[in-house]
Amino acid sequence: MKLKSTGFLLIFIGLVGISCLIFFSDQIRHTISSKNRAPFRTIISSIEADLSQQGNKYKILKIKSEEGLSIEIYDSNSNYNKIAEFSLFNKYDGHIMIEGKATNLALKDLDGDQVTEIIAPSFSKNQEPRVHIFKFNLPLLTFEEITHLDLPIGS
Repeated sequence: MKLKSTGFLLIFIGLVGISCLIFFSDQIRHTISSKNRAPFRTIISSIEADLSQQGNKYKILKIKSEEGLSIEIYDSNSNYNKIAEFSLFNKYDGHIMIEGKATNLALKDLDGDQVTEIIAPSFSKNQEPRVHIFKFNLPLLTFEEITHLDLPIGS
């Protein structure tokens, strides 16, 4: 009889120990909860425009997901096929003033070349602002992120 109660006590202590470990371990709790939660993907901003003024319309989406923010670009002229996607490497949406209006996604010809750039502000986890600029490369019909842009003074 004593052997049965010792075995039961050991099993009970083991279960209590595992329960405490799971309850107090953030990493284990996060792993368990993320497996039970469906991934999310939310469109937080959308613009459709002809970026090159040549009749080719594009739909630009700013997306928030578990991984962070991203920009997706679709060709409006061909059944909305995705043609580009860029990660903003930040999780927090930002706003910027363009022509007196606050926006989290904007189109503007910043360098005066008659091709509209995509402007997407964001914030890092430390609340450091970042303005992402994407340019349509007309000869190659592709999009690329601009890391440096010379603007005239007063722009």
